[in-house]
Amino acid sequence: MLDLGGERCTLEGLVRAIVYTWSSCGFCARAKELLEREGVAYREVVLDDRKDELRRLQEAFGRRTVPLVLLDGEMLGGLEELEALARAGKLAASDDATDG
Repeated sequence: MLDLGGERCTLEGLVRAIVYTWSSCGFCARAKELLEREGVAYREVVLDDRKDELRRLQEAFGRRTVPLVLLDGEMLGGLEELEALARAGKLAASDDATDG
């Protein structure tokens, strides 16, 4: 199990996404903005000064850049994959995830 502190919950309710970021990453900011616009609850894990955790994530998921986005428990990819899912209309929060 990875020790990934620095987590920040952005919306109440069921968290559908986990976004691994750097605080100074423009692509990370755009990914978070897209999730918020689509109403997708997410948890952010900031990896600043956490090179060991970043290295483990990169090895586990085969990706070398941030953001690293997990959606519904599966590795989605980065900002490009997130944007593609939104364009296809498959990202927006479902009524099941927001009711309650």
